[in-house]
Amino acid sequence: MKQFKMLTNRCVHLILNIGDFNFSILSSFLLIITATLIEIITVFTLDKKTDEFNLLRLIFFISFTVVVTLYFLSKVIKKVEQSRQSLSRLIDQFEIMRARDFFHQDALKKINRDQDRFISTISHELLTPLSGIVGLSHILLDTELNPDRTQYLRTIYINAFTLIHIFNDIMNINKIEAGHNGAR
Repeated sequence: MKQFKMLTNRCVHLILNIGDFNFSILSSFLLIITATLIEIITVFTLDKKTDEFNLLRLIFFISFTVVVTLYFLSKVIKKVEQSRQSLSRLIDQFEIMRARDFFHQDALKKINRDQDRFISTISHELLTPLSGIVGLSHILLDTELNPDRTQYLRTIYINAFTLIHIFNDIMNINKIEAGHNGAR
């Protein structure tokens, strides 16, 4: 009988000393339920007498365990609420980042469209005069000219022809990049 009372007192002492120490909810409830059951068994079975003192002690002990249980439940509810608020903030931040990503993707698509339009316009504007220079210089090379003028005309022709090839290479690279961007 003394051993049960000592065990009960130890359980009460342990519950009092728990304070802000973070026990898991399950272990806290098990401790409270075990202590309550031990106290009930002690009062009604081992003492074999239920006087007013034991009954008051039982009522006090059960009231105390309810208070401790409510304390732990309030701590758990507080932690759950903090976690819910943190999760809510994270969801809001995720939504903002997703909206920014969507905005940036649209901006990138617009930039790519503008770049394609620019390259298309520039290709027409540059290739037409270059083709004219190449064609006319080729025609002039078939005519009789003095050697200096023929050399100047040949230089114009070669340079214009080289520019056309460089420009076509740039256009091919742009087409390859557009194909890769469109595939994504």
